[in-house]
Amino acid sequence: MSKLRSCGLVLVVVVVVASARAAEASDTKTTITVTEGNVVVSGASGNSRALATGQGLEISAAGEILASSEVGEATPPRDWREEIQKKLDKEVSVTFLDTPLHNVLAGLRNSAKVNMILDARSPEVDPDKPITLNLTKVKLQSVLSWVARLAGLEYVIADEAIFLASPTRMSSVWRTQIVTREEALYHEALKGWTPRLQKSLSRPVTLNLTDKNGNEALDLLQALTAVNFVIDPQAESVKEPVTLTVTRMSLERALAWLTRQLDASYVLVDEAVFITTVEKANRIRLERARLEMQFRFKRLITLELEDQPLGAALEIAAKLANLKINLKGKVPPEARVTIAKTTLPVDRAVNLIMQQAEVPGFLIGYQGDTITIWLREQAPVIKLKSGTMRWGAGEAPPIEEPEAKPEKPAPEEPEQPIKRD
Repeated sequence: MSKLRSCGLVLVVVVVVASARAAEASDTKTTITVTEGNVVVSGASGNSRALATGQGLEISAAGEILASSEVGEATPPRDWREEIQKKLDKEVSVTFLDTPLHNVLAGLRNSAKVNMILDARSPEVDPDKPITLNLTKVKLQSVLSWVARLAGLEYVIADEAIFLASPTRMSSVWRTQIVTREEALYHEALKGWTPRLQKSLSRPVTLNLTDKNGNEALDLLQALTAVNFVIDPQAESVKEPVTLTVTRMSLERALAWLTRQLDASYVLVDEAVFITTVEKANRIRLERARLEMQFRFKRLITLELEDQPLGAALEIAAKLANLKINLKGKVPPEARVTIAKTTLPVDRAVNLIMQQAEVPGFLIGYQGDTITIWLREQAPVIKLKSGTMRWGAGEAPPIEEPEAKPEKPAPEEPEQPIKRD
């Protein structure tokens, strides 16, 4: 069988011999006419077909024209990661009610035109796992995060597709991508959906719930407030009946009372209020606190100091970082700082200032929006099971093992007098 393709002025002919015997027995001819870049193919039976640019023809060994097909032209290299991310940033609304996981992904795949691949061969993945999710006006990325979370999976963007699998099946490179993505999404949320959701939670609501289970109560709240709620399927207590009556109470406080009644808790995650167990909510809060600290103390600032007193140098860094810096201890009058223009994270900038000031010993602590620096004589006493802290220059002093104390000899017993009869 022959295949012909027209590529402008160039005619590409690919001959595939399906049967050597058939090729030898055929004495028919296929005529190809090229006139000023136009290609016309005439078959053995006299039928002819014009071959347009990018179009292919299939011709049998007997010389008959069988069919034509469109052949896609070669495309220049593209940034497929950017294309996928643009689609994930689009706003969507979805409703799934006990929908099998594979059907959820098929729906998202078709509507977003994004390749989504489920690691269905893994024993930890259940393609038929029911997913219940009702989200309005959120990014497709948030929907994908919720689907993966409810299914107990993670996802990565790789090889022109979104791959969903168990966390244990992710390579170290993919796990790094997940961590980096979560950090970036958290930082975006602080400036994006988090303030909007918190504003919605501050609005007053009036509720009169009598023996309604948690699912019904939260469905009512979602319809009443237009706030997205997601219920953890593992939070069994949410299914219990609840009675709650409040008048013009902020939604935030009403939620606190509702979840208390249900022995549950809530956190803000991916453009929604997540109702889950107290234990899981605390774990999420701890992770958010870690990301918050990293965001505050890892943001970049640009320093340029020339012969500045230590206190003034720290004030400049605090102003640039929009943080508080407390210095505890007696500052040597000769401690001055000169740093050529450089850009670096806040925590490293503070450490660099202290090192340039040639302070003999210091410890740096981070909490909330405050950086506290203790000089050697003002440092808090820190007791460690493995030893004590020895002070040197830097924020990570080494640990000195305590000296072994010699054992005290047991007191000698006094000699008893010998009794004589």
